[in-house]
Amino acid sequence: MIKRILTYGVLCALSFAAFACNGNNDKKNDEATSATTTSSTDKYDKKRKEGIDFVASGDQPTWEMDIDLQKAIWFTTLEANVTASYIPIPVAVKNGDTTTYQAKVDTDSVKVIIINQPCINSASGEVFDHMVEVQTSGKVFKGCGKYLN
Repeated sequence: MIKRILTYGVLCALSFAAFACNGNNDKKNDEATSATTTSSTDKYDKKRKEGIDFVASGDQPTWEMDIDLQKAIWFTTLEANVTASYIPIPVAVKNGDTTTYQAKVDTDSVKVIIINQPCINSASGEVFDHMVEVQTSGKVFKGCGKYLN
């Protein structure tokens, strides 16, 4: 009889603990989501203040691109054999919903294609207004982007 009471007591305690922990995890998940959203907004505000007009990123491999329409395009990636690029802003070629920038960088060329079509970043789940493709060093980088200004 004592064994049953102890077993019942332990089960009740475990059930209570599991319920209490689950409630805390939901709160932590909400806080993490809120922090990510705030962090993302802060990041874009900072870039906007720095004069960045367009941002883009992608994964597999991870890459980022900032465009200051008055100065340059900055492209960085973790991909081996592709170096970070500073490209003085070339003339934009617009064709319908597509804007293309193409330039020579040393012995390589860089082509940036921005398509006015919704895009979801597969890593973060963030929704962007534009699909982006960067072609450089014989590789193609695909991702999403948006205008900040």
